[in-house]
Amino acid sequence: MPIDKTRIQRAFSRSASTYDHASEVQLRIAQRLADLAVPHLPANARIFEVGCGTGHLTKLLLNRCRPSRYIANDISLAMLDRLAASVGTMVETLHADAETSPWPEVDAVVSAAAVQWFDNPLIFSDKAAAALQKSGIVAVATFGSQTLGELRNLGIEGLVYPSPDEWQEALNKHFTIVDHESLTLRSQFESAAEMLRSLHNSGVTASNHRLTPAKTRWLIEHAGSQLTYEALLFVGIKR
Repeated sequence: MPIDKTRIQRAFSRSASTYDHASEVQLRIAQRLADLAVPHLPANARIFEVGCGTGHLTKLLLNRCRPSRYIANDISLAMLDRLAASVGTMVETLHADAETSPWPEVDAVVSAAAVQWFDNPLIFSDKAAAALQKSGIVAVATFGSQTLGELRNLGIEGLVYPSPDEWQEALNKHFTIVDHESLTLRSQFESAAEMLRSLHNSGVTASNHRLTPAKTRWLIEHAGSQLTYEALLFVGIKR
């Protein structure tokens, strides 16, 4: 089933004011991706970020790389407004569905915890290659199939995640992969209700599977208070 992009836009716009507090896992992923990417980014690079959200990765790269130009994209205008309020004119914002819209020509394309919302996440590799000249840098972090396994075990279907091998194959068409990692991250909550509230506040409930009030009550009774995330990280150089 195609992902409902309008639902995604609404969910993340609604969660813009609560996202920073509820997105500890996404922040940790952004921090690790920055650690891997920064050594490969050229001086004064022009950077395009896909799915910037409120700016976890944006702020890390601005502080560590001093890019000559930084273009931050998101499908949610509310997220972009929140980012702009915190970084001002240091960043150009681009409100668009990155899967279907054109990308600017840059020296580096980066994305942390965003491309899983594409109908075809692997198209990220082709679009990044088209935006980059030879030796351009791609750095992407996304989620793997073990993500939110606790909810899948209870029959709550979410997004479909490409495997590490599928990502390797897609990126290898255009890039020499110079670093990659798989991380397992866990979030612990005081209760199932707090866990579901955190998912809502981070926009993660934007997937096509809608939780009815009855299903939510059932989950509060039966779900645990821990969530597992699998993160896949890759850095490559365009051949």
